Amino acid sequence: MINASVIPGNINELSFQYSYTALAGIILFYKPIYRILLRHFPPYLSAPLSCSISAQIFTSVLSAYIFKEVFPSGIPASVILTPLITVFMWSSLIPVFIPFSHLLSFEGFKIFNNILSDFIINTASFFSEVPGISFNRFSFILLIIFNLSVIIVLIVPNPGLKAFKRYR
Repeated sequence: MINASVIPGNINELSFQYSYTALAGIILFYKPIYRILLRHFPPYLSAPLSCSISAQIFTSVLSAYIFKEVFPSGIPASVILTPLITVFMWSSLIPVFIPFSHLLSFEGFKIFNNILSDFIINTASFFSEVPGISFNRFSFILLIIFNLSVIIVLIVPNPGLKAFKRYR
């Protein structure tokens, strides 16, 4: 709200729309999806998966509308790449705090970051090769209906669903 009130033109920007639709999805659906995934996966996988799925519930509709295509491979890609990129960024900062007299340590970080960087690039390239799902007007309507049904299931717990019985 503050961003939109300070610079109202941002509302028309696609980056603004993606950021806030993803944020809305995460705020609304992270906890219910996390609880469901926790039944099948350990917490260290359930947390990033539920975050990605929550964000994609809303952004997939925006992507289908704007680009006529959605890439579900982004969910596992973000689960794999996000921690790797975080390690890469932090390990890139470590040599800054090491005195340059320890060149061997600095070279070690350089080698580690080069290997990690190559792995990140190759992993991202692999996921980029997975084809997206194209949408026409009819399939776009089906996507909206599917997302609405997911939203209803997540927001309005059915007492008959085991996932919701377990976590009340």
